[in-house]
Amino acid sequence: MARKDKLTIEALLRALEPLQRLHNSMPLPCVITFLLIALYEGKSMSDYARDLGVSRFTMFRYLQFIGERARSGGPGLGLICVEPHPTHLRGTRVRLSAKGRAIANAMFEKV
Repeated sequence: MARKDKLTIEALLRALEPLQRLHNSMPLPCVITFLLIALYEGKSMSDYARDLGVSRFTMFRYLQFIGERARSGGPGLGLICVEPHPTHLRGTRVRLSAKGRAIANAMFEKV
């Protein structure tokens, strides 16, 4: 493997450290969902599901894991919050919580 490739992988591993410290066995789809929300904050659950090519139900499960309340009814990771959309009566949008923003910033600083 080329040195440049190794450096890229090392940077990726360092960037993921804040998430690993938060939850040591966070599923990769939830990591990807969190990063997608950090990158394109404010979309609807359906938009994120479409972006990742998964069903709305699957996206709902990912959002529960990284959101305020886990699927089991216990506390989630608290990285995102789902709020009413400002212009669509029945719509929602997904945003980073203060905790999620702090984790995202910590990740981006390591790259």
